[in-house]
Amino acid sequence: MLARCGAAGCILVLIAASVLAQVTIGTGAAHTVLIVGAYVLLGLSGLMFLAGETMPATRISQLVAAARRRTRQRAPEAVTAPSAADKSRLFRTVDDLVGLLDNTLKLAGQIPSGEPEPIDVGDLLSEVARRQKSAQLHLNAAPRSLYTRASRPALLRALEILIENAVSNSLRVSISCDCGVSALVVHVDDDGPGVPPSERQRIFEWQTYMSTPPSPNTAWRVELVIARQILRAQGGDIGVGPSPLGGARFTARMPLLTAHETELAVAS
Repeated sequence: MLARCGAAGCILVLIAASVLAQVTIGTGAAHTVLIVGAYVLLGLSGLMFLAGETMPATRISQLVAAARRRTRQRAPEAVTAPSAADKSRLFRTVDDLVGLLDNTLKLAGQIPSGEPEPIDVGDLLSEVARRQKSAQLHLNAAPRSLYTRASRPALLRALEILIENAVSNSLRVSISCDCGVSALVVHVDDDGPGVPPSERQRIFEWQTYMSTPPSPNTAWRVELVIARQILRAQGGDIGVGPSPLGGARFTARMPLLTAHETELAVAS
């Protein structure tokens, strides 16, 4: 814009100067003024063109340099190191998400299955205790052989879950087996924190372990949901209450074979 306006102005000045020279001095002098003015006009136009083209680029470079200076000045204020509290919250969030994924995978796992058969629950508990190899675990032998009818792999997994849950939350675990008229029970006692009455039903529900953050549920294992599913499929169930040891008592109830069925199971 500057170049165009400047060139137009110079042309007008040149025309006016040549006309004035022709009137006052003569045609020859006017011709000389026109030639000299043309060269002057050409030089001025070139200078103004260069000035008009380079001025925006110079202005842009100045603006960029100023922006960089402001960025360097403000960077220490805008970018600050995260505090210890922020780091702790971030780590907890990551741990919660990992725990949620782990719980999902465990609940999606295949539940052991098998054909129902007579099972000596005392022998099954002895096998579970041997697998645990834990000094904190004490097994109280049943006064006699107590049989139930269930899938051995499934019942074995359910009892493992109950004992693993107790071992992970306490320093002392006691396992005992008893029976009533038509059912036998397995008690898994521990001296851990116990289960509040308000949570005694919820810890067997999968929704409890599908929320974030799962920090209130860290004392219990998501596999408790699987253990209840197994026992209910075998005609039994699981409950929890206070333990004589001061912690929680998980009680697995299973159908008890009659004396005649037990004799047949022992004979076979």
